[in-house]
Amino acid sequence: MPADRTAVSCPFCGYSLANEPCATCEGEVLARPGGPPIRPGRGNFLLDLAHGFCAFFLATAQLLTRKEFRGKLGIAIVTNLLVVAALLAAGWYGFQDFSSWLTGEHWGWLDFLRSWSAAALALALSIITLALFGPLVIEVVTGPFLEPLADTTEKLLGGPSMQPVHKTTWASVANGAGIFVQTLLLQVVVFIPCLLLSFCGVGLALAFGLGAFVNALLWFEIPFTRRGGNTRTRLAVLRHNWARALGFGLAIQIGLFIPLFNLFFLAPAAIVTASTLYLHLEKNPRTGRSNS
Repeated sequence: MPADRTAVSCPFCGYSLANEPCATCEGEVLARPGGPPIRPGRGNFLLDLAHGFCAFFLATAQLLTRKEFRGKLGIAIVTNLLVVAALLAAGWYGFQDFSSWLTGEHWGWLDFLRSWSAAALALALSIITLALFGPLVIEVVTGPFLEPLADTTEKLLGGPSMQPVHKTTWASVANGAGIFVQTLLLQVVVFIPCLLLSFCGVGLALAFGLGAFVNALLWFEIPFTRRGGNTRTRLAVLRHNWARALGFGLAIQIGLFIPLFNLFFLAPAAIVTASTLYLHLEKNPRTGRSNS
């Protein structure tokens, strides 16, 4: 047992645990509204991967059927529509421009490759760029409008005491800016190997897997910052619970290319999923604390 109990997160809700039972969730959170209690922790990695993936699309059903979300979806959907439409348009024009550049007269002795590879190269670059950087832009723009959805999700599953850790306005701005810069730098570092891997058979799957984990790291920002967590804590927890994080990140990447869903529900579904999946994660991987 750690000496400083205030530094330990409740294994169920993730908020600071000073005494047992947890004053925030009373030692119980639900898998879904009215559903069974969650036993947080890792399981079979294939089942965790499938859970992280499917939870993203199940969240859309909750957004459409739960009355608690009514009145909180409008501005989130409008903002999602505007930013995703702009990203898809930019991706399309980027694909055309790069394709035109590739078909120019600069191939030299490799000119025989131009006829079949230009479109494939342009398409791969556009998809990898959009899949990796698109979620960052969407989260940054829509993030301020998603907090009510995260709050509603947590209260549905953990009770009315699930309240975010309050910070001053300047502290919140500084924290958000720091997270944005760190995530952007990480994605820039990841981008080059993702692009190179995308051109070699199984490398495309590896590229999307690497990008998916980075996207999960990005979208779990709100659940962690609500609890006062930083990027280092988030990375440690998600690395420990990598299968659920990877499944969630893959679902975001696929959802980005699903017509209509991407325009209206991508960001709302992502934040509801992140808020729900967080409750399933093992919260204290470094302390070795049991979740039972």
